Amino acid sequence: MKWILFLFVMPIAYFIVVYAGLTLQTYPPRYVGDISVRLLSRDAQKIQFETVDGHTLHGYFVLVNPKSPTMILNHGLHTTKENLYPLGNALAREGWNVLLYDMRAHGKSTGKQSSFGFLEQRDIEAAMVYVRGQTDLKNQEIGLYGVSMGASAALHVAARDPSVKTVIADSPCDDLLTLLMSVIQRKYHLPAFPTELFLKGAYALRFQAPIESVSPVSIVAQINPRPILFVYGKQDSLIDEASRTRLIQAAQNTQSVWVSELAGHGDAIQADWGAFRAQVVTFLDRTLPKG
Repeated sequence: MKWILFLFVMPIAYFIVVYAGLTLQTYPPRYVGDISVRLLSRDAQKIQFETVDGHTLHGYFVLVNPKSPTMILNHGLHTTKENLYPLGNALAREGWNVLLYDMRAHGKSTGKQSSFGFLEQRDIEAAMVYVRGQTDLKNQEIGLYGVSMGASAALHVAARDPSVKTVIADSPCDDLLTLLMSVIQRKYHLPAFPTELFLKGAYALRFQAPIESVSPVSIVAQINPRPILFVYGKQDSLIDEASRTRLIQAAQNTQSVWVSELAGHGDAIQADWGAFRAQVVTFLDRTLPKG
């Protein structure tokens, strides 16, 4: 009887542990910054817009030239729009319109929970709706930049929406389940079975969606033939070379790849700014020409 009880209780207890661990990670610490509008650009506007599921997202829109396309910048987990200020400022100076904002559960935007890139796809789509609602913007073309979680979400949005002209994906994972399992096994040495099975169940229970909803490797080919620039850091301890190779090979298009020798995970914008800026501007000059 005791063995039967043990065999019944242990899987339930293990699932509760996995579910609790996942849940804790989905509540990012709240960092609230504030870019000086004057420093960002004399034309920057403080904005807010709504997602389809009722979140209010806060950010800035820089209208440089109504005849130029717009780049939407999407940050990663545990960061905010302030982390993307150098890029936003550089792109605006080069002549692109720029929208940067806090994703849900980050910065000044509403929400308490992150989904590692699934619900955040709605945030990107809401930002795109905002841009297309600007009546004085004659050029409605949009490009997406995302870093880490923001990059994975941007690839999913671009795969669904052919109106996205180009994507810069900085340190995306190839597959969320693969990434989480890698982290769990490296840190806690838990067995693949039943951890992977329980992780799938915990994510589905938490977000009412399969964890495969964040799997860039499964959808990236749909962006073809639109161009993608993949950015990775050689010192990245989260996304290994095998992961990035799988994603790049799956893209099957005229993608470009730049691996910074100096950068780690998603920090080329800080660790290798000069080279990063040159790569991004050169790529956008070719794939998203200014007006």
